[in-house]
Amino acid sequence: MDDATLDFDAIYATIVDSAAYRAAAHELVRVLPEWVVPFGSMTPEDAYRVLAFPLMPGETIVDLGCGLGGPSIWIAGLFGAKLVGVDLSATAIAAANALAESRGVSDPTRFIVANGQATRLPGQYAGAVISFDALPFMDAATVAREIARILQPRGYLMCTLTEWTGDEEPPLATMVRSYDPYFEAAGLVIAKRMELDPDRGLPLYRGLLAREAELRAEAGVAAQPLLDFARDQVERPRSTRPVRDVYLEARRPKTTNA
Repeated sequence: MDDATLDFDAIYATIVDSAAYRAAAHELVRVLPEWVVPFGSMTPEDAYRVLAFPLMPGETIVDLGCGLGGPSIWIAGLFGAKLVGVDLSATAIAAANALAESRGVSDPTRFIVANGQATRLPGQYAGAVISFDALPFMDAATVAREIARILQPRGYLMCTLTEWTGDEEPPLATMVRSYDPYFEAAGLVIAKRMELDPDRGLPLYRGLLAREAELRAEAGVAAQPLLDFARDQVERPRSTRPVRDVYLEARRPKTTNA
């Protein structure tokens, strides 16, 4: 199994109430509150890089590929920001809205089922756009234009993503070799680009396999896709694959044609 064959609805349904998944995730990201359940290889460094930005209280953050919503609710709360989360998974969005309500932040926070390439949000809507490992599942040129459209002048994009470095065709048709030209063509200015440890998520996947019995007891056969993915990541680490994991920041200038 690889990223291209994941059934995200099924995986989100498995992990949303899973004590075993939560325990494994928090071994990797200990700084997050207990109620935050990140998906994939998000690390403390990924979260805290976002917190270094000068976002004013009351401004709006848009999270593209928000999943279950916990990380972006946490980030928005630290800034005192409004939040809109966008994801194609109706299962994830229902869980994210329920989490926002349970945290008492459903008024400045909303999660919508939408494509990150066409969010239907107003132009110049967001002070910041964030995304953790979701952009490679979207068409690079289209999502870059959408990010530029919804960002306010001087607004920032902060994201982690994966680029393809192999000679052969990538396993996911939307993967690209570099996002820089797509963002620049959309009118964004690359402010920072940093290559990440490709195996930063291995502690999570090893933790899931160590809790295989608990996951199966919680979810039955529905746990299989998640366990298959975790096993694939451990047996074929990303450092052995032709990919590059990147943290990237870009900003929309004061004036732009986007």
